[in-house]
Amino acid sequence: MQEWYNAHRWLATDSLTDYLVVMLKFHPVFYFHIYVFGILAAIFMYRWRRAPPLALRYGSVLGYGGLALLFLSEPLQPPAFQLTTRLGVLAPLHGLALAGLTVGTDPVARLLAWPPLAALSK
Repeated sequence: MQEWYNAHRWLATDSLTDYLVVMLKFHPVFYFHIYVFGILAAIFMYRWRRAPPLALRYGSVLGYGGLALLFLSEPLQPPAFQLTTRLGVLAPLHGLALAGLTVGTDPVARLLAWPPLAALSK
């Protein structure tokens, strides 16, 4: 299924497939849905700032756990997972991880707020 993607080589422009792969990877039109997802995530985070749902309170554990499961388990990997990851198919898991970190009650957020680790960011 992903032969067309794997057949493309860096800086190759020999075929229509090469042009299409470059378009899918880099053209802004193919990233508009990620922009919309970010706007919607910001709206929901603003509305849930006082009482976040349980999924957001453990969002980074769920999001990073889901991403690790998908990338480390070959049967669960989506088709052409390199391209689908770039094009935002896994954006809900990335958004969940970021939301969990912003809420601050998530175990990963508490770990990163630990003073010795927080001192590394200064």
